[in-house]
Amino acid sequence: MSTTLVSICLPTLNSSLFLERRLKSIAAQTLDDYEVVVVDGYSSDDTLEKIQQYADSRYRIYRFPAKGIYNALNQCVKLSKGKYIYFAMSDDTMEMQCLELLTRALETNLDCSIAHCGLTVIDQYDQLLQSEPWEHRVSVAYFGDLIERPHIRLAPHDGLLTFALGTVYTSLTQLLIRKELFKSVGEFSSEWGSFGDFEWQMRAGLVSNTVHVPERLATWRKHSYQASSCIKHFDARRSGVFGRMVDSVIGFARANELGLYPQICHSSLRHYYWADRLTALFSSQDIPMKKKLELLKACLTHPKAMLLQLWESGEIRYNSPSLIPLVRRELSRLRIQSPILLTNS
Repeated sequence: MSTTLVSICLPTLNSSLFLERRLKSIAAQTLDDYEVVVVDGYSSDDTLEKIQQYADSRYRIYRFPAKGIYNALNQCVKLSKGKYIYFAMSDDTMEMQCLELLTRALETNLDCSIAHCGLTVIDQYDQLLQSEPWEHRVSVAYFGDLIERPHIRLAPHDGLLTFALGTVYTSLTQLLIRKELFKSVGEFSSEWGSFGDFEWQMRAGLVSNTVHVPERLATWRKHSYQASSCIKHFDARRSGVFGRMVDSVIGFARANELGLYPQICHSSLRHYYWADRLTALFSSQDIPMKKKLELLKACLTHPKAMLLQLWESGEIRYNSPSLIPLVRRELSRLRIQSPILLTNS
């Protein structure tokens, strides 16, 4: 029985604005052993008409009541028939060799469940976003020159990095994922609002080895219509969303009896977001002092965060370069293996 190699998961909801560029990038792929699973939330614009213009026998189109992006992604995975999953967000694109090179990386490295490629950040006009280059992100800068070379990161390396440096996988469009990984990691959660993919990568990074493909095969579009805007991001920081994510993922590690659970519990990595929450909280001018004191009391449940904040004289920040040497030292203390350079790629 033949199996489709790649399932391209395309969730849509009134996605017409940038959709045609995404569909063109799918049609241009040099790898042709794929299916496209469209899950549409009953779009009221011309989304479906545009999809029909590009659809061939490899397309399967489903419509469900809209229940958020993560519900749509989960539906896509359940309906998929492929060995690998690629999430094609409707406003992003990919280079012609994206699926071919990512698939080759996973076929060659059977101990890896995630293939991760370089990224180009563009604006709504398809122009390179000079003000926010991908390589300047702290979680990218952490790898230094290695980000331009093929390598493998053994679990739980990437999962632990997300505890302090933010998203290691900037966009889902950078990833090709073995479908079987969802059995061990679980699906996307809607509990975390527009940051559910970040929480999923925390879990995945603790469990899965990742092979890095340095070519910039995916593009990520920054525009004013995005769910995870800068304002929402800051609100999430000061309300402690990311700190609660870490606590939740540590619970996942315990429930699944991951060997590193005891070390994680006693590691400073689990406290960085709570320290950052203090910074975000007290730099805000629109929160009444009474509310700040209530939130401060909540932060005191993580006393190490307070000590970290004092020790670093307020320099701990989410996505701060000052965290890089601290995180490296902590990973070394935990005896987490450094990325392994691939010389035959």
